[in-house]
Amino acid sequence: MPPPLPLPSLHCSLGAPTSEAAGASSIVFPSSSSSSSSSSPTSAQTGTQTVPTVPISPPVLPTPFPQPFDTSLSSNFTTNSCELSFTNMTESLPFRQCRPFSFLSQTSTAFLMAQTNLTALNIDVWGTCNSPVDAGQCAANMAWFTSNLQDACSEEKSEGNSMVTQALASLQTYSFMRQVGCLTDQNTSVYCYVEAAAQSNPADLYIYSLPFGIPLPNNTAPTCSNCVKSVLTSFGAQESKIDGLKQTFNAAVNLTSAKCGANFIHAQSFSSSSLAAPGTASSRWILGVALCALLLGL
Repeated sequence: MPPPLPLPSLHCSLGAPTSEAAGASSIVFPSSSSSSSSSSPTSAQTGTQTVPTVPISPPVLPTPFPQPFDTSLSSNFTTNSCELSFTNMTESLPFRQCRPFSFLSQTSTAFLMAQTNLTALNIDVWGTCNSPVDAGQCAANMAWFTSNLQDACSEEKSEGNSMVTQALASLQTYSFMRQVGCLTDQNTSVYCYVEAAAQSNPADLYIYSLPFGIPLPNNTAPTCSNCVKSVLTSFGAQESKIDGLKQTFNAAVNLTSAKCGANFIHAQSFSSSSLAAPGTASSRWILGVALCALLLGL
């Protein structure tokens, strides 16, 4: 099937981000002790606090919606072509409207800070699962951006530029991490990611960085919850395909198994997972639609 139509440079832009982006290795998750269980129409109880359940009707989303690299892009580029390609991507609607969880969970200050307000975080996660652009078209968009960035940033990639490395990893894991980010525990009807943010144990959040080559600290292990089991099981099914998981998954399984038992995690496909990803858009590909047509609205 044909790729998305080429982007017309900055013609489809929304305006530049406003401050400097942090690299993946410097991610600092807000302390769960400051998390708020603000009032919600429905809620579920975790081991530490009450967590809002998945919205049953579309919530009011924040404006603007959290975006990756929401602190100004650094000038740490060797070539003009890479800087221009990176800026074009992060400012374009075909990228922003997809609300990519693979980027937001690693590079968005606004998204990470929402962990201090579980109601706000619940709405943000819902927004990533219900993007205004079809999931299939978003996958095509990300594939286009991947190819473009690989060509334009080949020198930066060879130099190990952390921002380019993170962007390429987030682009290549877009569809998979969208599914992971939208997983819910069917017993409690809460997003697994929101449940992780509610836990006093930060390792439940750290597991979402495993696909990006960031290992669990040796002195931590995730809780033995249904959500952790489902996320790690899903990672196991993709380990051979994702470079970051090749580097981190086995060690994470060892840490978790030491706490939860050797049979806690079994590799299986998403389709057989005991948890569900509700509200995701259809994965069908949309053909013959120019990317800039997305300017019709969020």
